Amino acid sequence: MIDFQIEGNMSSDKKLSWSNVTSPRGVQVMAWTILDDETSQAVLGISCARLHRAATKASHSAIRSGIFGNNINTANILAAMFIACGQDAGSVLECGWSQLMTEYDEETRELTLSLFFPSILVGSVGGGAAYPTQREALELIGCFGEGRKWALAETIAAFALALEASTLAAVGNGTFAEAHRKLARL
Repeated sequence: MIDFQIEGNMSSDKKLSWSNVTSPRGVQVMAWTILDDETSQAVLGISCARLHRAATKASHSAIRSGIFGNNINTANILAAMFIACGQDAGSVLECGWSQLMTEYDEETRELTLSLFFPSILVGSVGGGAAYPTQREALELIGCFGEGRKWALAETIAAFALALEASTLAAVGNGTFAEAHRKLARL
């Protein structure tokens, strides 16, 4: 052997790339829910129809801006969960591609929301998952131990979907801008 290099940068490790979508290295997962209008109004302060319109506008804007994927802020959940659960925080970028979809049923006034992650790189044993605080966090959510990486990826996706719905609702009902104005974050 004359020369050897273990990594040629084709794995997209800790980088956002199309190969993370087409040839995922992590867990592929989708979270979805059906939200009825009464619950949406009570919990999120917005009708399902208006929430769907907010999602549609965000999707169109993402396309127009050339955004890779379609989400509002899934990176926030990825970063928080990765740090709390002993995952490699440097992989947040690589795992950050996600696709939020909504479908509104005018008859039932229900909104189906789905969030697809093609590749979430997580582990439920060893590495950072073995640190006492991170292990405790994983145990608390039922995601520590052999074979529990799927549960962890599913939990992350579910939390991310909840944040997507909440943030979209805040944008759609005006409370997002109002909160930023009150807190001088404009």
